[in-house]
Amino acid sequence: MKFKTMYFSLFMFMSNLSYSADRIEKNIFLYAHINNEEFYSYSVTKFGFKQPSLDIEYNQSVEKFISKSTTVFIKTDIPVGFSAGFEITPTVLESSCVDVDGSIDVEGFATYYMDGQALQIEKPIVFDYFNNSNSQFLSDTREFSIEFSPTPGLDVWKSRCKGSATLYVALSF
Repeated sequence: MKFKTMYFSLFMFMSNLSYSADRIEKNIFLYAHINNEEFYSYSVTKFGFKQPSLDIEYNQSVEKFISKSTTVFIKTDIPVGFSAGFEITPTVLESSCVDVDGSIDVEGFATYYMDGQALQIEKPIVFDYFNNSNSQFLSDTREFSIEFSPTPGLDVWKSRCKGSATLYVALSF
């Protein structure tokens, strides 16, 4: 089985966007990158997020960030009818909030999901086929979501919160 690998990174930069008694909005910026290697004559032609950034809200009354999702898309030049699949392997899954002196207030409070399956570092999720063959080439869209655990005692006004996810995608034939 031959593989072609590419990766994308999700970087979360959370900064205060609005101020209300129960809700604070944060922002997540999403980036995509394709790293094509030689295999067959087919390749991934586009890969990324439907939305380039997500606004993340913090609910002070329940002391947690509110879950959010977006769509990841993959487009190839593989003709419909050709048997192909892909796998996604996370290499970085991080989340943390640090205070003004650089001490970590909380970390590991985000769980990342691809199509409803929890992502784990270096554990691939295999997709045996592309779910969209409405055009002449194989393509796929999958839900990418982030769920947050409660962060009791976190002072979001005094903390800098960030996170990142890096996924490698390999085509398989």
